[in-house]
Amino acid sequence: METISRANLRELQPDEKRRYGLSAGVKVIGPQLAGDLRWNQNICSGFIISTVNGKAVTGLSIFKRLLKAGQGLFVGGMYPDGTHDTYYID
Repeated sequence: METISRANLRELQPDEKRRYGLSAGVKVIGPQLAGDLRWNQNICSGFIISTVNGKAVTGLSIFKRLLKAGQGLFVGGMYPDGTHDTYYID
């Protein structure tokens, strides 16, 4: 687990990748993201981030690099129940 912009995140485990049919991703762990204006969204614990601005998130290092790319990010992914969503982070 790693804290990035006040969000606790970790890479998907192999069993999670199989269960959700994903090759990679970063999972939000812990309470709802709050306290940082960039994360002032309704992204909840369990959300699996698979894309940032349409680019695949293959791990934490790629996710950090994409976040540093600038403001106005579209973060896409899914929840464990299969619900897909996209959030805009300013």
